[in-house]
Amino acid sequence: MKKLIFGAVLISALTGCFDDGAKQTQQDADVQSTEKQQAEQQAQAQQQQKIDTLTQDATNNAKQSLTLAQDAAQQSAEALKEKSAQLYQQGKETTAQAMDQAKTVYADSKEQLLKKAEEKLEALKKTDKD
Repeated sequence: MKKLIFGAVLISALTGCFDDGAKQTQQDADVQSTEKQQAEQQAQAQQQQKIDTLTQDATNNAKQSLTLAQDAAQQSAEALKEKSAQLYQQGKETTAQAMDQAKTVYADSKEQLLKKAEEKLEALKKTDKD
C-alpha cells in the first residue's frame, strides 16, 4: 500500500511539475506575444510618423512652389504692364512725330504748289502781254 501511495504522490508531484512547466511556457509565450505586438505597433507608429513627415514635407514643398509661381506671375504681370506702358508712350510719341512730319510735308507741298502756280500765272501773264 505504501508503494501505491508513494506512486500516487510521485504521479501527483510529476503532474504538478508538468503543470507548472506548462504554465511557465504559456506565460513565456504570452510575454513574447505581447512584446511582438508592442514591437509591431511601434514599427507601425514609426512608419506612420515617416509617412506623416513625408506628407507634410510634400505639402510644404507644394505650398512653396505655388508661392514661387504666384510671385513669378505677379512679376511677369508687372513687367508686362510696364512694357505695355512704355510701348503706349512710344506709340504716342511716334504718332505725334508722324503728324508733325505730315504737317510739314503738307505745308511744304502747299508752298511748292502755290509757287508753281504763281510761276505759271506769271508765265501766262507774260504770254498774254506778248
